[in-house]
Amino acid sequence: MKIKFLKISFIATLLLTIILGCSPAFDWRIHYATENDWQAFFPGKPFKKIRDITLLIDNTPVHLKMTQNSTRVNKMVFTVDCSELLDKKTEISQLSEKLVISLEKNFKLKNKKKLSKNIYSYSGFFPTSKKPDAEIKLIALMLSKENFVIRGVVYGQSDNFLQDEAMFFLNSIK
Repeated sequence: MKIKFLKISFIATLLLTIILGCSPAFDWRIHYATENDWQAFFPGKPFKKIRDITLLIDNTPVHLKMTQNSTRVNKMVFTVDCSELLDKKTEISQLSEKLVISLEKNFKLKNKKKLSKNIYSYSGFFPTSKKPDAEIKLIALMLSKENFVIRGVVYGQSDNFLQDEAMFFLNSIK
């Protein structure tokens, strides 16, 4: 009876190990956004959110539609948002600059370092209900196309941040 129990336990443990080994934390999959013509490898299935936003650029209200695709894996958030200008009075470069400024302000970012042509890393703090705020690392990519700005952002707590995965994600955005 003990031998039968040991055999069943061994087989159950072996199957559990195999199942867990086949479920990687970073399950990279390509995601295509046909409405704004971009693609990226996400480390998990992204969810989509669409919002209409009004920003003040040079004291002028600017209306835009923001489509955000994001996923959370291993306490890191991977996001691609696409901000489309709805009025043609504003230059795409002005929108891009405003999005960088708002990102830096919202996350209290500092220590900006250029990692490549369009990719910057920061350290900062994520606002939380707990005091003190959580210290984070954030890496961002900004791309401009026709009448929209594509922004890739990866952030997570500093001690859990995996830079190789963040760079793979950001470099996959096209």
